[in-house]
Amino acid sequence: MLRKALLTVVAAASSLLPVSALGESDDWIQVEVLLFKHLDENAGNGEKWPEHPTLTYPQPLRRLTDPQAAERERKKIEDAAWAKLAMYPIPVAANFDDNNGLETIPDDVQQDTSVQGVQADEPADEDDTPDLELEAPFVVLDSADLELNDAFQRLRWSKNYQPSALIGWRQPMPGRKNTVSVPVFGGERSDNHAEIEGSITIRKSAYMHASANLWLNIFGPPRPTGPYAFKLESDIALPDLPEPLTPEVDVDTLLLPYNATDLATRLNSDGSSRWTGLEEVSVTASRIPYAAAPTQSLTLEEDRRLGAGDVHYFDHPRFGAILKVTPFDPVKAAQARLEQETETEAGADAELARPET
Repeated sequence: MLRKALLTVVAAASSLLPVSALGESDDWIQVEVLLFKHLDENAGNGEKWPEHPTLTYPQPLRRLTDPQAAERERKKIEDAAWAKLAMYPIPVAANFDDNNGLETIPDDVQQDTSVQGVQADEPADEDDTPDLELEAPFVVLDSADLELNDAFQRLRWSKNYQPSALIGWRQPMPGRKNTVSVPVFGGERSDNHAEIEGSITIRKSAYMHASANLWLNIFGPPRPTGPYAFKLESDIALPDLPEPLTPEVDVDTLLLPYNATDLATRLNSDGSSRWTGLEEVSVTASRIPYAAAPTQSLTLEEDRRLGAGDVHYFDHPRFGAILKVTPFDPVKAAQARLEQETETEAGADAELARPET
């Protein structure tokens, strides 16, 4: 009965796929992976699974880049910096005199607030047609770009399943010699591990194939981590979780307390700095950290041949994955983005040119 309900979800997702064949090695594909687990913890009790399975990530492994991670990291740094600043009382006077190391800026001195490197009324080039900007491969897609959202919602409403993650990315079609595996994970997190971990590999032989190398971690009671951690004989040897890559944070755009208006709040009475940089932003934990350690890991290793317009279901009594692979044309997508930007700019220019009534 459970499998029948899940196959209904897969069939609904399949009906959305275009009937088109996957292209050659110079084309791109969009890959979507929906991870889920069964809510019945007794499912598969009659089966016997290895107590200490060998868990590894295939090589070469290509981690996804998460564009939202940079924004999260930026906010984390900003919040920590302002929290650090709040530990010091703001002096009554905004400026100090010469005796304590900081001169007051005279009122008649005009500060330069212009944007460096930008010149007004710069003549346009003869050919100002913008170049197409093709998107980068292996970047975490926004949920609005995913086609398995329907299936995700159906699993959320189901009494038998719980979705753990919906992950999508775009990549060039792999050739016979340039196959890479992409790490995927989802569900509850404990320390540096997730409830469901593993990888998806798209490869090409005589036909296109997709391989799922996944495992479900069953966590035990919390115990100390870090320098206080200890291991038991029953512990599962898990490989480190390959987190998504984070784009570099542009420190020049951080809203940190380093400008002239709040310089006084960072100085001691003798003018020396109370704290000097981002290396002092981190906050040390005042108690021993705890996290649940996996006591069992159930593995799922399956391979599927990819046909035109297929959605694939990777099955295990306790968890599983739904995979959808569709053709993607990065040039057409870039042209569509450019046309939309042009229309938006044209609409904005027309609004500005409209005479006031």
